[in-house]
Amino acid sequence: MSGFDKYDAIKNEIQKRIDIVSLIERYVPLKRSGNKYMGLCPFHNEKTPSFSVVPNENGGYYNCFGCQESGDSFTFIMKKEGLNFLDAMRALAKECGVAWNIGESENSHNSSTRQNLLKATEFATNFFYNEMTKSDEAKNYFKSRGITGETAKEFRLGFAPNSWDKFLLAAKNAKFSEDLLIETALAKRNPNGVFAFFRNRFIFPIFDNSGRAVAFGGRAVGDEKPKYLNSSNTVLYDKSRIFYGYFQAQKEIRQQKTAILVEGYMDMISLYQNGIKNVIATCGTSFSEEKAKLLSSVCEKVVIILDGDDAGIKGAKNAVEALLPFEIELRYALIPGGHDPDDFVRENGKNEFLELVKNAQDGFSFLLENLEKEHNVANPAGKSKAVREISSVLANVKNEIMLSDFITKISTRWKISVSDVKRSIFALRKNKDSDENPQNYSFFDENKRIFYTEAGKILQLLFWYPQVLQDFSYDTSQDFFAEPFVNKLFLAMKNGKINGNSFLHDENLSEQEKNFLLILANERPNENEEEAKINAAEKIRKFRRIGLQKENEKLKEEIREEGDEEKRKEMLAKVAQNQREISALQKKKG
Repeated sequence: MSGFDKYDAIKNEIQKRIDIVSLIERYVPLKRSGNKYMGLCPFHNEKTPSFSVVPNENGGYYNCFGCQESGDSFTFIMKKEGLNFLDAMRALAKECGVAWNIGESENSHNSSTRQNLLKATEFATNFFYNEMTKSDEAKNYFKSRGITGETAKEFRLGFAPNSWDKFLLAAKNAKFSEDLLIETALAKRNPNGVFAFFRNRFIFPIFDNSGRAVAFGGRAVGDEKPKYLNSSNTVLYDKSRIFYGYFQAQKEIRQQKTAILVEGYMDMISLYQNGIKNVIATCGTSFSEEKAKLLSSVCEKVVIILDGDDAGIKGAKNAVEALLPFEIELRYALIPGGHDPDDFVRENGKNEFLELVKNAQDGFSFLLENLEKEHNVANPAGKSKAVREISSVLANVKNEIMLSDFITKISTRWKISVSDVKRSIFALRKNKDSDENPQNYSFFDENKRIFYTEAGKILQLLFWYPQVLQDFSYDTSQDFFAEPFVNKLFLAMKNGKINGNSFLHDENLSEQEKNFLLILANERPNENEEEAKINAAEKIRKFRRIGLQKENEKLKEEIREEGDEEKRKEMLAKVAQNQREISALQKKKG
C-alpha cells in the first residue's frame, strides 16, 4: 500500500469512528434539534445559535449560517488548534484509537517539513533540560524562585550554556542542518557564520495546544540586555495565537470556565505550582484578536492580573479591548504593593490570591477609569475625546444587550445622554462597516437565494437521493441552469463525484460551492425517495424544456439573418427536432 493510500485508509477509519458532536462540545455546548445539534458558533460572537453539527456515518460536519465557517472534524481541529491537516489527522487518530502505522522517518533531518521542525525543537528542549540538570547555577536559580524539580520537569525548564556553538555541535551530531535550526529560530546567521540564538539564559519552552515545543523564551542569567529573549515567529510558532502555559492549563480552564491571565512565565508557573491551574501568560503585553477568540471558545470569564507598571496597565487595557466584543465576563485585579503574581502567591499563599481574584473589578469599569486618567471628562473637550476612544472599542460589540449595558454605564458615569453615546458608536460602526469588503458574505446570501429556487430544490433532492440520477439519460449541458456553479454541482452529482462529506476536502470546489453543499446537507427534503424521483424528474424536464425553447428562439433569429440556404435547412431541422422533444416533455408525467 502506498503512503497516500495509507493516509486515506487512516482518514476513512477516523471518519467511521469519530464522534463529531462530542469533539465540538469540548468547545461549545450543543443542543439536539431533529437530526442535528445547534449551538453558539465557536468561531464568531453571536447571541442566537446559528451553528449546526450533523453527525453521520461519514464522520459528520458542521456549518455556521452566521459566519459561513464549515467543515468536518479535521477542519474543526485545524482551525481551533492551529494545526495543519496531517497534524490534525494524527491528533484525531490518537483520539479515536486508530493506529498511526505510517513510517515518516528520514535518514537526516535536513528537510524543512513541519515534522522535522518539530523534531528540532524537541531536540532543543531535551538539550536545554539536560544542560539545566548539570548546571548548579541554573538549578539554584529555579530553586530560588520556588520552583520544584517536579514543576521544572513538567514545564521542561532548561538552560542554554554560555557558548556560541555547543548547542550547534550537538544538533549537528544529531543530523540537524544549520538551515533547519535557523528556520526554527534556534540559530542565527551573520557575516561571521551561524551561532546559537540562546546563550547563557534560563530557558522556558513554549508549547502549542497539543503539547509540542514550538518556541522558547530565555531569561538572561546576569544583567545582560534584553532581560528576556523570545523566539521570533516561525512556521511552528505564531506569538499572536499561543499563550504560555495553555497546554498545561486548558483542561482546568474548561472545567472552571474561567481563565486567569498573567504576564510572565514565572507568574504562570508559580500560580500553577501553588494549585491555581487555570492560569495562562500573555508572553508580553500585546493581545491579539486570535487570542481573544481562543479564550472566548473555552471559557466564560477572564480575570486579568498583569503587573501594575505602565506596561502592565497598557497590556491589561489591550486585553480588555480585544475581549470586550466577545460574550465573556471580564475582570481586572491590581496586586497591592507593586507585587507581581509570582511574588504575591509565594508570600501570601493560594487562598489570598484567590480572594484577590474573587474581588476583581469589572473589566469595563477598569477601561473607563484609565480613560478618565488620560482625559479630563469633567470638561467637554476631555469628555469628547474619551467618548470617541471608548466608542471605537464598542463599535466592535455586536451583542445588543451587552452594548446597552456599556452605554448606560458611560451615560451615568460621565453624565452624557444615552443617545449621544449611541450616535458616536454607530457613526464609527457605520464607517467601519463601509470600509470592510462585503465579498466574504455575498456568496452566502446568494447561496441562500438559490437554495429556494427550482434549481436549488433539484440539487437538494439529488444530494440526498443520488440514485435518482440514474434514470436520466438525456444530455445536460454546461448551461443547463442559469447559475454556472449550479451546473457544475449538478454535473458532479450526475457523474458520482459528490459523495458523503468528501466534498469538504475537494480542491476542485470553491468555497461558495462547498458552502452550498453544506446548506443542502443541513436541510433534509420532505420527500421520500420515490417522491424525490418523481419531483426531480418533473423539475429537470421543466429545465430541459425551457432550455430547448431558448435554443429555438436563438435559432429562429439566426435563421432570419442566415443567407446560406443549406445552413438554414439544418437550423430549421434542429428547430423541428427541439420542438418534438418539447412536446414530448410536456406530455410526459411522473
